[in-house]
Amino acid sequence: MANPERAGWFDDPDDPEQLRYFDGILWTDHVTPRRTQRESPAPAASSGQGSVGQDAPRLGSPYAAPPLPGAYATYRTGPRTSDGVPLASYGMRVLAFIVDSVAVALLSGAAGWPFLSQVIGPLQDAIDAALTSGQTTGLNAAINSIDMRAFGLYTAISLAVTFLYHLLFLVRWSATPGKLLCNISVRRVEQAGVLDLAAATRRVSFVLMLSALGNLPLIGTLATLVRAADLLWPLRDSGRQALHDKVAHTVVVVGRQQRQH
Repeated sequence: MANPERAGWFDDPDDPEQLRYFDGILWTDHVTPRRTQRESPAPAASSGQGSVGQDAPRLGSPYAAPPLPGAYATYRTGPRTSDGVPLASYGMRVLAFIVDSVAVALLSGAAGWPFLSQVIGPLQDAIDAALTSGQTTGLNAAINSIDMRAFGLYTAISLAVTFLYHLLFLVRWSATPGKLLCNISVRRVEQAGVLDLAAATRRVSFVLMLSALGNLPLIGTLATLVRAADLLWPLRDSGRQALHDKVAHTVVVVGRQQRQH
């Protein structure tokens, strides 16, 4: 049976005695007895069908939705895509962002440790000496003498790790590990399905460009402000899009994406 085109309660494809909730993308595990269905008006006499209650409605027809169980109740009235898929909440996006940031930091630290240690080592020694002596002169000198070559190489490795981390997960599952943990995913505004390479690249590149520019003098302040606006934009946007979503023409929705064939 073809999937419905919108979220709601429908005849269960596996059990004609119950209804199953379809979230706009996938059939969920939430079911309810058929007695909760909404009775439809009696068909015209010329249709040749019996009165309501004598014949079961056709498979896939929508029913009145009883209270959604569990977390699905949150999405009864929230904003949705044009095809009825609930948009991810800002809280879920923030949680996913934190999880991914920690993962990227660990991976970047491991990949760039030979260079990062050249930056951290002298600073740690200066901090220990300052705590022992109570003087900050040595600490200031250590900060001013940071190995900029090592710092630049570590920054380049960190940006590369971040790019690959987000791009590979988006084109494979349309969601990073943080988003998978929160049961949210990224899709195009007008079409469900796993992101294509072009859209994923635009989405990730916009964020990385701001991060890279943030390390430069003068322009770094502006880039940091734009990055902050990017993170906060979904709070006021009707489609809950960040600036990088608008660049890539994507939205973050509840549930996972199916690869289109």
